[in-house]
Amino acid sequence: MFSRKSSKFLAYFTILISVGTLGFYVIGGDEWSLIDSFYMTLFTMTTVGFGEVHPLNDLGRLWTSFVIVFGVSGFLYMLSEIGAELVEFRVYKENQKKRKMSWISRIWIWIITRIKWKMTQFFWKMNQILIPLQMLALNQLKRVKNNFNFYN
Repeated sequence: MFSRKSSKFLAYFTILISVGTLGFYVIGGDEWSLIDSFYMTLFTMTTVGFGEVHPLNDLGRLWTSFVIVFGVSGFLYMLSEIGAELVEFRVYKENQKKRKMSWISRIWIWIITRIKWKMTQFFWKMNQILIPLQMLALNQLKRVKNNFNFYN
């Protein structure tokens, strides 16, 4: 169902969300629930920036920076991979088009070769018929000429 790259991205973001949620839960202490930690991880990772669910100390801000960096860089890497897939797909389509054009050109070459061959055969047969006819006509003309000379 998922490709290998999709599975890697899914695993990366699942781990990042899990680690981010756990980090906010541990850093936040008693006032942070798992839902608050999960929510904070998601909107931090997506850089929505609604503000903090609960006030953060310096360690919490450092953890937020960590989640932002890894979330954004993972998302950008995913976009670059999607772009690479699109480029690869375009190259594949262009190669298919070239192969198709090559196939069509091979068919045209075959057709033209067959036409040339048939025309060559036709003219060879015509020569086989015409040469004896020409010889017959020349002989008839010689006879007519000889007969004409005889009466003069």
